[in-house]
Amino acid sequence: MAGYGGGELWAPIFNGENFDFWQIKMNTIFRSHELWDLVENGYKTPMKETEELTEAERKLLRENLVKDARALGIIKGAVSDQIFPRIATQETAKAAWDILKQEFVGDKQLFDLINQMRSYGEDLSNQRIVQKLLISLPKSYDSIAAVIENTKDLDTIDAQDVVAILKRYEQRLDRHAVNFANQVEETGNLFFANHSGEVKKISDEWYIDSGCSNHITYSEDLLVDIDRRVKAKVQVGNGVLVQVAGKGTLIIETMKGKRYIKEVMLVPNLAENLLSVGQMTKHGNRCFPLIFGINKELALKTNVLECAHIWHKRFGHLNFRSLKLLQSQEMVLRLPEIQNSDTVCQGCALGKNHIESFPKESKWRAKEPLELIHSDVCGPMQTPSLSGNKNFITFIDDYSRMCWVYFLRNKSEAFHVFKKFKAMVELQCGYHVKKLRTDRGGEFISNDFAKFCEDLGIERQLTVAYSPQQNGVAERKNRTVVEMAKCMIDEKELPYNIWCEAVNTSVYLLNRSPTKALENITPFEKFSRRKPGIKHLKVFGSVCYPLIPGNLRHKLEATSAIGIFIGYGVYEKGYRILNPVTQKVLLSRDAIFDENG
Repeated sequence: MAGYGGGELWAPIFNGENFDFWQIKMNTIFRSHELWDLVENGYKTPMKETEELTEAERKLLRENLVKDARALGIIKGAVSDQIFPRIATQETAKAAWDILKQEFVGDKQLFDLINQMRSYGEDLSNQRIVQKLLISLPKSYDSIAAVIENTKDLDTIDAQDVVAILKRYEQRLDRHAVNFANQVEETGNLFFANHSGEVKKISDEWYIDSGCSNHITYSEDLLVDIDRRVKAKVQVGNGVLVQVAGKGTLIIETMKGKRYIKEVMLVPNLAENLLSVGQMTKHGNRCFPLIFGINKELALKTNVLECAHIWHKRFGHLNFRSLKLLQSQEMVLRLPEIQNSDTVCQGCALGKNHIESFPKESKWRAKEPLELIHSDVCGPMQTPSLSGNKNFITFIDDYSRMCWVYFLRNKSEAFHVFKKFKAMVELQCGYHVKKLRTDRGGEFISNDFAKFCEDLGIERQLTVAYSPQQNGVAERKNRTVVEMAKCMIDEKELPYNIWCEAVNTSVYLLNRSPTKALENITPFEKFSRRKPGIKHLKVFGSVCYPLIPGNLRHKLEATSAIGIFIGYGVYEKGYRILNPVTQKVLLSRDAIFDENG
């Protein structure tokens, strides 16, 4: 039991089980000290500056801060070491309490059942509980179940941790649904349908549309498992917005028995039932024979807006202003229209939080490629990468802002890597490295490094000690690279040992993104003189299914295997995919991606 002060009541330690009971006990403790309203609803902070507050307002604010600190201390002291990290960074009692409620409310029935079975003498190992839990999940959770099975140790992971992962996944699905609905509410351009005159409704008649964004029906009777949380709008040809009432599964009778078509939008005021060819193709090119009734001419047109949030994540959580700049200035090939979004991105919130510390760009700029190279080493990282690396070094061309990254086990490898980089980049562009700007780290000021540059006529520009701002280009680049890598890892809750892959992908994407140092052109185009294509970009960390070549499998074996997308090929075209079981990385050109998983 955990004491919290006062000596009257003691807060029980919450270890992840029986949250409902623990919540009731904590409620009693908070009420006994007149803290419950503050825990449940928080307190209002004054809109004025502290100096502008009256004495009464200051006194009330101090009292609220003290009471909130006391309540927060009670909560943090009443959870086990295993639960504590979930609320460690919260600064108010309400924030900490809301996180615990969001994650653990509703678990009582599951853990009551487990305890009841154990009380009857049932030998339930932790691994068996987790396996039973994963097997019982619906098909829509297949991707996250596979990730848990392949990346977690089922012998040691607790059932409550699995439940927590599943809840976070469910919350992400809910956020996708809300984002989707919000985007449609703003634009009104999910789907356009146009027809003339009054069309009689015939329940067994469907129109297959190659441009329609989603399957749509007007008949609720045709659907099962309707999810009414989906609230979007459809715009018909005369400009009227029609409300979507939900989304469900359509059951149809075919010559081969019953077939199920999922994710069918329910629009009661629509005149016709519509099947989306695009949606069927997305779900595996499965087409079902349908018997149509009366043939009627119907003109349909669609204008499907790409989801801005997907492109935001494909570009490594690039800000929406830069995304719109890429599209409006045609800095990359075939990027669709990007809509502004006020929705908070979890990956950005977790990964992009820093203090601005570097001055603006120097007025002097290189006039040709490789005239000046900026470089800096970042590390060591706390977690070694899959290959055992702990550091990385970047080289930035001042002229184009093109960036290259190499990974190091030790910082002393910087000299060897620079020689490799110099040989590669000079051969690529036909220019020669003339100046090299670095800090005075030991990896850059060795005698061998200095002699190598002197022999080749490379001018060294070393910063003054303890003045990182003098190497601002490299320092800023490394910070941006690390932030982007953190966003991508945190968004998908991936292990930190893939930081190398995330950093490599960050550099790849930043070379194809706008920079203040260039006007309406990406570093990639400035250096290579051709626009980058972006059609191949995928969301980092997505579950994917790479094709297994025919010579590596038997005829009856699955044609693909589950993997995690972790980047793009450097020397060969293809996707870098991590096998979560073997922890090996393979390169594949043919893969199916679940970017929302």
